[in-house]
Amino acid sequence: MSAKLGILLLWALAVVYLIFYAPAGEQYTMEQMQALFTFEQTSMNPLVIALFNSLGVWPLLFTAFLFTDPGRGRLKAWPFVLLSFGAGAFALMPYIALRKESTHLIKPGTVGKVTGSKVFAGLLVLLTGALIIFAIGSFQPGGLWEAFWSYHLVHTMVIDFLLFAVLAVYMIKKDAAKRKRTLTSKQWLLFSIPLLGTALYLLYRPGWKKSRYSYKKR
Repeated sequence: MSAKLGILLLWALAVVYLIFYAPAGEQYTMEQMQALFTFEQTSMNPLVIALFNSLGVWPLLFTAFLFTDPGRGRLKAWPFVLLSFGAGAFALMPYIALRKESTHLIKPGTVGKVTGSKVFAGLLVLLTGALIIFAIGSFQPGGLWEAFWSYHLVHTMVIDFLLFAVLAVYMIKKDAAKRKRTLTSKQWLLFSIPLLGTALYLLYRPGWKKSRYSYKKR
């Protein structure tokens, strides 16, 4: 319960900060906005491009948690997951904090079996790895730092990314406990790496057949 209250408090603080205290900054041109989608590096810092696109990968990672273990109660995950593709972690945090948890994994539906599969996890590892390689290829941390304080959009994206990273660690802890898995300190260090670590955990965790003993019907 304290962890869920912490998630709600963190969500509220982040919302208040972005509305009232975050720097307004400059606005990107249409050409620069297009570069976020086309990966064009001449008009946009590669780290900003990678950051923007990572915010589209995070919701996919969370489908592997929320659709394979939908919890109890009438509050469904899918509307919040869909919203998270636009609103980021700000859409998921209230749902995760307010949903009714089950002590065991609940048998997932068809979508949950797909998002919980090793094939889906492997694709996410490749996708996150490709984003990291793209970011490292033209590593310009100074440009990201400058953009963070100059552009409200980048400021928001960085905070959103960090919120996703914190939320992912919470979900990994819950998921591992329900699958009766005890993670070593080295595994925690690896799986706590933002984005890639989460994808690697999804690839590591036991699949449907091996976890079936931990599931129960609704």
